[in-house]
Amino acid sequence: MRAAWDGIDAAKVWDAHAHLVGTGDSGSGITVNPAMESLLDPAQYARRLFFLNAGCAHDAPGSVDRAYVERMRNLLDGMPGTKLLLLAFDRTSGEDGKPDLEHTAFHVPVAYARDTARAHPRVFEWVASVHPYAPDALERLEQAKRDGARAVKWL
Repeated sequence: MRAAWDGIDAAKVWDAHAHLVGTGDSGSGITVNPAMESLLDPAQYARRLFFLNAGCAHDAPGSVDRAYVERMRNLLDGMPGTKLLLLAFDRTSGEDGKPDLEHTAFHVPVAYARDTARAHPRVFEWVASVHPYAPDALERLEQAKRDGARAVKWL
């Protein structure tokens, strides 16, 4: 692994696709589609476990949001200077602009991604997520720019 990093300035490396997930147990505003918590929909259930397991947060009832962020920070301890771009994840919207909660697997608010990155600026930057059908999409994009979003994720 060390040989792969030879000649690379870690301070210039940003992982541009880091999902910020959780359960909302910290007041983060994260929501999870109930289907992802039901064995009646095994694919969605497995998807939720995949994300939580990746963050080593599956065994942290009551502190999943915090455990997920801490795991990402711990991983970066071994890569000094490297940053993750934390992805917010907007709700799915129908063509009418209304949120489509049935097809929204999870929702990670822009404010949570922004605030998490601001709390740990040495290791995180953040990416806004604005569904293009949302009636306030342009206003939200302008606000994300003012708030320092490094990119935008379109769903």
